[in-house]
Amino acid sequence: MKRFLVVNIACLYVLLLAAGCSGKAEGGAAGINAKGLYFYYCSHCHGEKGNGQGYNAKNLDPSPRDHTDTEEKYMKDKSNEDLFKAVSKGGKAVGKAPLMPVFGNTLSEAEIWALVGYMRTLHANSAPKVTIPAEPEKHERPKPPAVARGYYKTLAEKVTDKDKGAMIAKGEQLFKEKIGCIACHRVGGEGGTVGPFLDRSGFRLQPEYIFRWAKNPQAFLRNTKMPNFGLSDEDALAITLYLGTLKAGPKEAHPAEEILLPREKELLQSGQI
Repeated sequence: MKRFLVVNIACLYVLLLAAGCSGKAEGGAAGINAKGLYFYYCSHCHGEKGNGQGYNAKNLDPSPRDHTDTEEKYMKDKSNEDLFKAVSKGGKAVGKAPLMPVFGNTLSEAEIWALVGYMRTLHANSAPKVTIPAEPEKHERPKPPAVARGYYKTLAEKVTDKDKGAMIAKGEQLFKEKIGCIACHRVGGEGGTVGPFLDRSGFRLQPEYIFRWAKNPQAFLRNTKMPNFGLSDEDALAITLYLGTLKAGPKEAHPAEEILLPREKELLQSGQI
């Protein structure tokens, strides 16, 4: 596999405020900090400078895309619409690996266009300026409903002993290959280091919590870096059953919470994300 989706704090805060959209974009960009969004949601893989060398890049195969086109002239040949689709619908939607996640269920349409505009500042290109939609509704982030307590139990009770093994196998495939959870979560010494390590999720997490989080992480933590994948009930159930089998021994201390760098915490505290 070849290729494949946080100075001084006070100074950074001033820089981010000044940056605004900070991208090759125009119209309706007020209030969108594209550079901050990129740093918070993208830099752990693509790098703070967009060169594909984020702290999580070493854990990924294929490697994250270099948005600067330093080694390969790729970005300049893509249309703005291509980039929007990749961010909105994820790597699989553009023929790339699922390690690039889906952000269309998490960020607003305007935010995604602002990210496209910011990415255009990272490489030479002749693409037209990105226009940020001005309609208020396109600046609203998606708000899928939270999953009701007890719903998981209703679904799980329908899984027979005969079918459970197949569901667990499906969940593992979804986690590692089809959805790409492994890009951010580490299991068995493999995977990313952005989110919590999940080797012991079968011990420390309740299945209902896993299911409800997987379906709608923002219902628990509004600004979590984990995007909403728009999982079906069946896929979320399969992943939950798989994670419930992970009961590794406490060989070493693994992060059990989402990792936030000091700069990312500052972005949250400043209200820029």
